[in-house]
Amino acid sequence: MATRIVTHSEASCFTGCRLEWYFKYDQRLTTKTRSVALNVGVLVHEGVYGFYSTGSKEHAYESLAGLAGEMRTKLVKNHGEALTDEEMKKLVFGEKLAQALLWAYLEVFVPMDNFELALPEEPFLISMLPPGGKRASSKYKYAGRTDMIVRMRGTGRPVLLENKTKGIIDEEALYRDDQVLRYLHAKQRETGWEINDVIWRILLRPQLRISKVKGYMVDLGPDKTPLCFTRKTDLKNYLKDESPSMSFKKEDYPEGEDYSTKYLFDREETLDEYHGRVLDDVRSRPEHYARQFYITYPQSEIDRAGERLHHIASDMHKPSIYRCPGVRCMMCNFKSDLCIEDSPQNRAKYYVRPKLHPELPAMPGEGT
Repeated sequence: MATRIVTHSEASCFTGCRLEWYFKYDQRLTTKTRSVALNVGVLVHEGVYGFYSTGSKEHAYESLAGLAGEMRTKLVKNHGEALTDEEMKKLVFGEKLAQALLWAYLEVFVPMDNFELALPEEPFLISMLPPGGKRASSKYKYAGRTDMIVRMRGTGRPVLLENKTKGIIDEEALYRDDQVLRYLHAKQRETGWEINDVIWRILLRPQLRISKVKGYMVDLGPDKTPLCFTRKTDLKNYLKDESPSMSFKKEDYPEGEDYSTKYLFDREETLDEYHGRVLDDVRSRPEHYARQFYITYPQSEIDRAGERLHHIASDMHKPSIYRCPGVRCMMCNFKSDLCIEDSPQNRAKYYVRPKLHPELPAMPGEGT
């Protein structure tokens, strides 16, 4: 039997919905639809590592911008189509938001550093341990990529520095985070060090939504786009210098009269206005967006995480009835077609990716 490589993402998918796992990992199906969004967390992560690898804030922003450019190029290359103006706006906003969150990280977290870098961020590949066993399995391997390992000043204690970007912060959930427990298990096995402590550095994704604002609109006539103004002053200046195509005269609005009422309306803020408000909010209160927690995990929990991982990997090879439990459907790519009917027509909406785990570098056993 060939060695089977399992990642945290695959294990989580399998335990959440075996039908989704079947299509995504056993069949390796990937949607053909272009998802135009830069992964803000990945960009911030790149910037943070750029800082700690050089000590330069300038290099941190350069690393982030470099990866954002690579992501844009990859989007075009993979789908063979140029980006539309609307798609480009979304990508630019994603990069700007990542820059703002990176600024919050450097502003809040870096002054708190009381450690030295021990191991850089790097991929790992370890053989799994069967429950109660001391001899590593030849069938299953666990692969992933951990954040940096640091050593605390004064004590020399090794600690995992876990950087995350989240929509909400649930401190209770951090104590039972499967991914971190599995990573601690892997790094203990790989290094031989007693790594039980984690510094969580969490950046909170802004929850602001596009809102209604007061605006001023001038109707230029049929088949013409109305002019919109945010400030009354801008409307007034425009009306004083109106173009011949407009259907009113300046004398209709005597000096001192609140002529703006005629043009007042509620509107949604523009994308540029929304972007500006989000970025201003991050920069005005960085301590709200950057939170740190220090957690020590019991060795028994770390060991159990390794045992559960072996159970999951072995279950992947057992004959199973793949069924949809309905609990993960909101995030499932296959919910509207293959989960309902596994037909050639529905499969035609996807392509088969050549690598089982494209997020990992080439490893022995990959593709099996």
